[in-house]
Amino acid sequence: PRRRGLLRASGDDAAYALARANKRASVTLDEMNATAAKLGAFDTIAKDPSCLDKVGETSSAYDLALIGRAAMKLPDFRTYVSTKTASVPGGRSSDGTMLPGFTINNHNRLLYNYDGAIGIKNGYTIAAKQTFIGAATRGGKTYIVTELASPNGSWRPTAALLDWAFAH
Repeated sequence: PRRRGLLRASGDDAAYALARANKRASVTLDEMNATAAKLGAFDTIAKDPSCLDKVGETSSAYDLALIGRAAMKLPDFRTYVSTKTASVPGGRSSDGTMLPGFTINNHNRLLYNYDGAIGIKNGYTIAAKQTFIGAATRGGKTYIVTELASPNGSWRPTAALLDWAFAH
């Protein structure tokens, strides 16, 4: 359930929980940065497991495309980011009360509005503003579009870029 929340609904708390489950956050950050370097994402330095703003944290649209392309090769990741909704089962609170299950909706509006959309992730930080990594497949071709510092966070500019890519 944490991965579903992290990748569909920008669950920063899920990123921190997963980092802690991986021994500690510093181990996760070392792994994130090693993976970025291995992919050739040399503008990327992660300083926070959820990629919220931290001094010295950087990336670029190019690097996000490299990371997105590599991630989409992972079947589980691809399933998580392309699914519009997921059910999370209920559980028991610390006082023993049963809690109901709930549904997580994907925040990626491209999935709901663009024919062939297959993911990936939208987000926002104060430093990066609205960000988006989107992917779509049509006619046997797949394109990834990344945006940083978008003024409005709409899916429409991504759709326009994808339309252009598929047309040309």
